[in-house]
Amino acid sequence: MVREANEIYIVSAGKTHTDVRGRINKIIDENGQLKYYKMNNQTFSDNLVLIYSNMDRIIAETLLYFYKDGISNCDEMIEKLERENPMNYGNVNAYKYKFKKFLTAVALGMKPATVWDGVDEATGGYIVVTKEGNVLAYHIYNRNYFEEYLLKNTKYETASTSRHDFGEVYSENGEDFIKLNLQVRFR
Repeated sequence: MVREANEIYIVSAGKTHTDVRGRINKIIDENGQLKYYKMNNQTFSDNLVLIYSNMDRIIAETLLYFYKDGISNCDEMIEKLERENPMNYGNVNAYKYKFKKFLTAVALGMKPATVWDGVDEATGGYIVVTKEGNVLAYHIYNRNYFEEYLLKNTKYETASTSRHDFGEVYSENGEDFIKLNLQVRFR
């Protein structure tokens, strides 16, 4: 199945691209199971622990929603997390709360490859310029509005599979794996 999955590509604008969604659907169609194993970037994993000890597992679930189900908007991912409740929380509002903290940390300076100490780089606030040219300013004292804005206005995108080395199914010690990538952008 590894070879068949890795032969799935998309041709767009005359270029051939890795079809990560197609590969994941092939795995599922062949009765394969997708289980979170670990993050490839240990620094990012360690940074996520500052937000929440199981934040990597929440991110893993949202990546599956993106690649398997085609959900790209962050707010829709959270709605699905709340419906499916994969972590079996008694209060499903925990998904939204924790994911907002993640988006805020990224927006205010946390980077995947740099050890983060939990301190925001942007201390006064955050300025957003919309497509329409409107300027939105979020100050630290209205952090809840800022967090809600981030949740409603961000989405996942597929990064370059060749540049970021992901999307190939590979075998290691008799088990099959596929690396997935997280890229969050404003809508």
